Amino acid sequence: MNAAEIVAYIGAGAWARRRWTRDRYAVRSEAVVIRRTLALALLLGVASGSATAADPVPATETVRLWLRALHDGNVDAFESLTALPFIYREAWPKKQCTRVAKDPVAVKGWLECARKKEGLLIEELRREQNDPSHVHLGLGSEAASKKLRALAKGTSGKTWVNGFINGDGVTYEFLFAIDGDASGGRRVAAMYIDASFESG
Repeated sequence: MNAAEIVAYIGAGAWARRRWTRDRYAVRSEAVVIRRTLALALLLGVASGSATAADPVPATETVRLWLRALHDGNVDAFESLTALPFIYREAWPKKQCTRVAKDPVAVKGWLECARKKEGLLIEELRREQNDPSHVHLGLGSEAASKKLRALAKGTSGKTWVNGFINGDGVTYEFLFAIDGDASGGRRVAAMYIDASFESG
């Protein structure tokens, strides 16, 4: 091997070492970026998951499921979503099913009473089956009428859900008291109800 070939050989080797060093650095840099990206994604995923998975069945959805069980007359589902004692109070003068149900037998009796004597309400709940927006629900008691809040006076330590139905010739207003939480499950402990009818 002559001098020119030796110089070329050494130069090629140096270039190869520099290239290998650059490639190795690039691979290491890329690995660092990947690890940091994955760590950030995991952190964001955990934070996002904790916000959405912490409350899989919120209080408003508990009420919606309870109202569907009322409409369907599904005793098992209704009892599983109803706290004891269960309070039902009507704001209108002639009471139909106002009572305090202290055991499952009394709860079943109230369910039968409501389905028999509150036909207009049951019909409006039937419409909710095809159009969930027909029943408007929201958290808190502030949006409820003064009359309903007066009926609920004395009930404390609950999560409140207010709601209304603008039905066919009738408007129903609700205030629900909810027992429990996301970890142990929620149940309807009280329902306060009022109705107004269109004249003519």
